[in-house]
Amino acid sequence: MAIRRPGQIFENPSSTLHDLFVKSRDHQQIQALIHRYFPPSAAPADASSMTSRPSITGAASTTRATSSNASDWTALTRPPGSPDAVDAGSFKDGVLTLIVTDAATATRLRYSLRQLQQALAGEKLLRGLHQIKLQVRPPKGSPRPHQPVFNRTLSRENAEHISATAEYIEDAELRQALNRLAQHGSDESE
Repeated sequence: MAIRRPGQIFENPSSTLHDLFVKSRDHQQIQALIHRYFPPSAAPADASSMTSRPSITGAASTTRATSSNASDWTALTRPPGSPDAVDAGSFKDGVLTLIVTDAATATRLRYSLRQLQQALAGEKLLRGLHQIKLQVRPPKGSPRPHQPVFNRTLSRENAEHISATAEYIEDAELRQALNRLAQHGSDESE
């Protein structure tokens, strides 16, 4: 068996590696396209800086970074200085999946999906685009939302009811458990 150069392996259209290479290259190009519409800047934008970004119609427009102009995708979907990011997930069978960092960004994008789809459908890479799906995926290492801790207290009245009920229970273990529970009753009822 002869040793083949990497170029020979990737050039063979029937090769699995060639297919993987082409899909990876296409995904990278789609990601670059998405980043033209949604720059991945986590730093607050300088209000005096001028930026050039594609508009809903796909043409470049020059607007202020903090503009609320509806033709500026960044202003439309991301408040200035917000660390939200929009990334390309996949493009398969005419369905483009966009990955966003939080539900608020996904909601803002959902309001303008039709215009975004029309703008992206004109792109050569996304020929056949007929649907855009959004997927929320928080960045790795981001803290989970704090779950509220409920301070559960047993009122004195409920403790008395549980204790009275325990008197009529024949099962000794259950009666003891109910009595222990009733001991946690307090005078601080709601």
